[in-house]
Amino acid sequence: MTGKSRLIIEPLQAAHERSSFACGTLALDR
Repeated sequence: MTGKSRLIIEPLQAAHERSSFACGTLALDR
């Protein structure tokens, strides 16, 4: 993996983890 792709992929993974965590909390609220 090149440094440039890492700069792109890591923020995407972090955003995906936050969105999936938010979806999990919303499901628990229901």
